Amino acid sequence: MTASRSALLTALLLTAYGLLFVAVGAYVSLHRATAQTNSDRSASSPIEKAQFVGSAACAECHQREHGEWQGSQHAAAMQEANDKTVLGQFDGATFSHGGVTSTFYRKDDKFWVTTDGPDGKLADFEVRYTFGISPLQQ
Repeated sequence: MTASRSALLTALLLTAYGLLFVAVGAYVSLHRATAQTNSDRSASSPIEKAQFVGSAACAECHQREHGEWQGSQHAAAMQEANDKTVLGQFDGATFSHGGVTSTFYRKDDKFWVTTDGPDGKLADFEVRYTFGISPLQQ
């Protein structure tokens, strides 16, 4: 091997090691910065600490908008299931589709449906919320 070829290989190896060193350093620095940022975010994330405060809290500052909203169907878009909000028949009514018959009933003043679950087997599910009002409620 000639001296010039040996010097060239040495230069290439040193360059490769240098680039590898810089890449690893950048990766480690980025990983540490990301971990620190995520740690900071999880400690003070408003999303994790957020809680539903209800429409009355909005009305404190937005009275006109709240009044308009209350008079619209949007106010009834999602409601807890109770005697005033459930429009369907939960008296043993049935619905059949795709080979599955679902039964709607009441138990302990709650609304229930027996229908196929994620595993394809019939199971009982509590109806906790209504979605929509007119012309269709789900």
